[in-house]
Amino acid sequence: MKRICLYAGYDNKNIIHDYVVYYIKELSTVADVYYMADNEISEHEKAKITPYVKGAYGFNHKKYDFGSWQELIKIIGWEKLSEYDELILANDSVFGPLYPMKKLFEKLEQDRQWEVCGMDRVYNADKDLWYISSYFLIFKNRAFTSNFFKTHLEKLNNNIGYNEAVKYMERPFMAMFYNNGFCVKSLAANYSYIDDFISNHKSSKIPFLKKKPFFAGNIYKLDDIIKYINDNTSYKADYIKNYVDLYRANNKIGAVKKLSLQETLKNIRRWILSINIKKHKKHIIVFGKKIYHKTIEQDNLESPIKLIKDIN
Repeated sequence: MKRICLYAGYDNKNIIHDYVVYYIKELSTVADVYYMADNEISEHEKAKITPYVKGAYGFNHKKYDFGSWQELIKIIGWEKLSEYDELILANDSVFGPLYPMKKLFEKLEQDRQWEVCGMDRVYNADKDLWYISSYFLIFKNRAFTSNFFKTHLEKLNNNIGYNEAVKYMERPFMAMFYNNGFCVKSLAANYSYIDDFISNHKSSKIPFLKKKPFFAGNIYKLDDIIKYINDNTSYKADYIKNYVDLYRANNKIGAVKKLSLQETLKNIRRWILSINIKKHKKHIIVFGKKIYHKTIEQDNLESPIKLIKDIN
């Protein structure tokens, strides 16, 4: 199997962190890796990943992950890209893999039906649909050589905002494949990084851990995560701890949001009792502990995402 990986990175200090180096090293065991950062990177930083990549680049294109993938395709060329059997799109918004990349692909290749595969799916209440998270996507040749894939990547303009990138690039991405008859699957269903990562990981075996919840109000308890990873995976948990500690040290001023009295009372009320009942998701939280949670599958024509079954 001949694979290529386009890896999108970003760091406001222009650093390629250790967790990224390890991630790229693991990717290189299953694919030819090309790296593009949405920031300038020095030769010193590039040297960290040189042994594991076919090319490493970085400049302020201001187009987020899809922009980095777009710029890499400009460099590589569509003709060369089409010579590969599979394309991986990845970014640095996750820690991992928590187990070897080869092991992940052995699991995924047990299912021969998928033409596009992601790690998890996310429900968008505003649009009433599911979409696959874009931090790690795999495409078979027929999918990434399709005209609409090329059009979607090439339509991206400079200086888009984050919300625009999500709305116009990430969320509609999978719908194009559904609507054109491709078989799209995810490794896990009903997966939530915002809830309990440890229990979710035990059931899903997704080999990645999102970075954002460590900084979004400290949703993740760092010590508990570190202990779980050390006890249950082959991943070096110091990659996470070192990055989180550095980030928190560099963002002390902005790390704690000053809330108004009204917002504070609202958060306390939610902590004491929160009942959320939506069309496809229900939960009840009492004193900060989720005592009931259920996500209802959506299997209609608007979002025909199929799940990889028995892959664990």
